[in-house]
Amino acid sequence: MRFVVLAFGDFAPADVLLAPPETGTLVVDGAVHSSGFDGAAAALSGFSLVDAVSLDEVLDALPPVGTFEVRPAEVA
Repeated sequence: MRFVVLAFGDFAPADVLLAPPETGTLVVDGAVHSSGFDGAAAALSGFSLVDAVSLDEVLDALPPVGTFEVRPAEVA
């Protein structure tokens, strides 16, 4: 399965299609929340396209500090 990890702190390649925001998983300083980022608009500081077996595998690989949103993605 493929996931996009958005790091907040604005763009994504044209060939990456994100799932809707409600499918996102928000991680703030290691704490996992079941919905995507819902705060004020924040500039992205980076993103990664990750191939992983599961969402848990992606979450386990995130740094312990920072704000991230993980969403399912497809590459067109």
